[in-house]
Amino acid sequence: MSIEVFGSNWVVSLLCDVLPLEETGVFFDSFFKESWVFFYKFLLYLVKSHKESILQAKNTALIITLLKNFKNITVVRDKNIK
Repeated sequence: MSIEVFGSNWVVSLLCDVLPLEETGVFFDSFFKESWVFFYKFLLYLVKSHKESILQAKNTALIITLLKNFKNITVVRDKNIK
């Protein structure tokens, strides 16, 4: 099995753990329409919109905790993603 197959499933599963439930369906709709282009745009938007918190984190564990606690994520309705 190639790393891309394993990695893709893991990354999408991890992201679904971070997204609020109501946004997961919207995320997958956009993902299936635009493929990985949307996925990477969304990740960049997520990191940019929480840049200050991420930069202030002292270690990787805190960054992961921050990512898991993002509660105000909107997927497609935010024009900054596109």
